[in-house]
Amino acid sequence: MRKQLCLLTMFISLGWETSRGGSLSLTAIENQDPPPAGSELNLRASPQPEPIWKNGIGEGFIKGTRELDLSVVGAFGITSLGIGSNNHNLIMAAVHYGWMFDDVWAENCWFRGNWEALVEGFGGAQYHPRTKYVAGITTIIRYNFATGTRWIPFISAGVGPSVTDIGSPDLSTTFEFNLQAGVGLHYFLRDNAAITAEARYLHFSNAGLGQPNEGVNTISYLVGFSWFF
Repeated sequence: MRKQLCLLTMFISLGWETSRGGSLSLTAIENQDPPPAGSELNLRASPQPEPIWKNGIGEGFIKGTRELDLSVVGAFGITSLGIGSNNHNLIMAAVHYGWMFDDVWAENCWFRGNWEALVEGFGGAQYHPRTKYVAGITTIIRYNFATGTRWIPFISAGVGPSVTDIGSPDLSTTFEFNLQAGVGLHYFLRDNAAITAEARYLHFSNAGLGQPNEGVNTISYLVGFSWFF
């Protein structure tokens, strides 16, 4: 009988200590400080994107903002200028990388905006009057108008080297220069992403390095998607 009482007392004591210890552990967990904001345990924290606008969307870009753009290009020949023998029609793809190298310019004027330097790479084919390849790189200066809206018009001009086998009667060398100038428009779907459309005059010639050098002249249309960061 004494052994049974001893065993009963031991089990009661063990149960009490276990219950007390569990209670203390829960209390300790509840009283712990939350993990610091930068710790790995703070899973709710998420990095905020760098701002790109000076005073809200459409009010001008912050200096140093960058742009990446992917576009499809359709170019249609023009002989109405009296230059060249053929209408040269092209289909291409283009990628642009840009950098806002200045803060908002002419802040108190209606034409306030940002100057941007871009590098463009393009490539594709002529499909009329015969199939030929064309590719090149263009350095571009663009001016983006700050309108205070999601619609941001711009003007641009650029020059660069290119290669093509279009050949006679309008070109003679594989190496050609490309000259471009145009107007375009960004429509911002959100603060850092936009649909972009542009119309350009596009010219290829070799600056007299070989003959014939009548040149290829087109009006090109670009439609693409742009990211700003």
